[in-house]
Amino acid sequence: MHARLAVLDGNAQPSAIDLAPERPISIGRSRDNTVVIPNEDQASRMHARLYFENGRWLLRDFGLNGTRIDSARVNQVAELADGNEIRIGSVRFRFQSRASATLGPSTVADRASGSDTRQVPVGPRWKSDELSALHQFTTSAVEARELPELARIAVQSVFFQTGAALAGLFTLDPSDPIPKFIWPEAAKVDEHLARQLTRRVQRDHQLVWLAEDTSATIQTQSGTMSGMFADALALPLKSGRHVYGAIHLYKSGGYFSERDRKFAEAVASFTASVWRGLKGRRVLEAEVARLRATSPDGDELLGDSPTMVELRAELTRAAAGARPVLFRGEPGAGKELAARQAHRRGPRGEGPFVTVRCSTITAGLIEAEMFGYRKGAFSGADRNYSGLVAQADDGTLFLDEITDLSIDCQAKLLKLIERRTYRAVGATYDSRADVKVMAGTRKDLAAEVKAGHFRADLHGALKTTEVLIPPLRAHADDVPHLAQYFLDRLAAECRREWTLTPEAVRLLRERPWPGNVRQLKSVLGHAATTATGDAITAEDLRGILGPGVG
Repeated sequence: MHARLAVLDGNAQPSAIDLAPERPISIGRSRDNTVVIPNEDQASRMHARLYFENGRWLLRDFGLNGTRIDSARVNQVAELADGNEIRIGSVRFRFQSRASATLGPSTVADRASGSDTRQVPVGPRWKSDELSALHQFTTSAVEARELPELARIAVQSVFFQTGAALAGLFTLDPSDPIPKFIWPEAAKVDEHLARQLTRRVQRDHQLVWLAEDTSATIQTQSGTMSGMFADALALPLKSGRHVYGAIHLYKSGGYFSERDRKFAEAVASFTASVWRGLKGRRVLEAEVARLRATSPDGDELLGDSPTMVELRAELTRAAAGARPVLFRGEPGAGKELAARQAHRRGPRGEGPFVTVRCSTITAGLIEAEMFGYRKGAFSGADRNYSGLVAQADDGTLFLDEITDLSIDCQAKLLKLIERRTYRAVGATYDSRADVKVMAGTRKDLAAEVKAGHFRADLHGALKTTEVLIPPLRAHADDVPHLAQYFLDRLAAECRREWTLTPEAVRLLRERPWPGNVRQLKSVLGHAATTATGDAITAEDLRGILGPGVG
């Protein structure tokens, strides 16, 4: 049934609009609405919505100051009848149920061409309970030391203030938005609706309000509204150009108000700023830990040989996907360095890169070191420890020599890959982590599976993306470049310069290098300290490499 809405008194643009059942409209102060009331103090940003349902035209009120139909205040939703007068503040509309109906002598001329320079009001003042809740939230948020703690503070704050049935902080993966924290913890998420909201937030970087989605771009499995929830809000955690996630709010009975939206926006904005600081600190902490451990092979994949050019292209492809990546290669070939390069080239490049050195951590401690523990979980656990997985959240977790992981740890790692959840030692609930898993090994994993040392299902998860790191002898043309790079680093450290004679360069290129790049660096360091002059000769190298070389 077609209808028409026309302005009787007051300023609204346009002054008349035809209504179609398949095209709901919204009325409010924001210019995003179908009918805009630009200078009305009593109008909310999105004040009301007109839509057709089950053969009836309905009006849903969202305004803080209410909407009246023929002098009666609307209680959330009211049915419209032919000739009804709709009043929002000082603006009056006439609803007519037939598009061909005349509007009568009291119809006001179209005001679309009018110009009014008055400032649009910014909205209602905060109430005392809202100010108190915001103060409590901000005080707790700035004291948070971990991202999961900040997520909990933000989600619980908006949950209790807005009367939501469910609140959560989600990642911006449109295919599988992961909740960092959900409250209540046992609540069930409408996954289809969550994906729809996430897709919009990721695309537009703006708030999405299900009830004001007049373009009907958000669809659920049961139609334009969710079977589980009547209303939903999704608010981006946006700081500068970066969007770190979104806070989702769902309501099962009734609808969110303009005040709910404003409170949630304030929380989301403040959370984003604190989130950015905590995330930056985690990245720095991971980098400091890496530098303390020292990487013997430098920070860049050097070399312009066709082999290295192809490797860089392969790393870019591996970095793009969400699946784990397995790096295979000989000791010293640069598996961790390649993983770090893939991390930087991928969508998580600004997140932390955390390395787990499986061969150097005691077997009895590696589970606690990786997944964290709770105070009192075992002897010596005098505090809560988040673990390396939590430190890698929103980034990459690299497991060096993954075959040294215990079978129990392998099972927990598989759970992390498949479900993105894990459980700390001594914890009674699972935690969530959005990490990309990378692993390195010098061994043949298929042989390790056959020998019973490695889980077949974990091997299956890792081998979907496998990168072979070539040994140094496979790209010997890069040896002179690598050698000069290591000597330049030594020169900066020792304030002395060294060069290689042509015969020394030839000798380095012909060397098979069973220890690969790591061995090359070690030999050059030794040669620089023992050489009698500034030029490293072939004889200097033979003295280190042993007789019969060259």
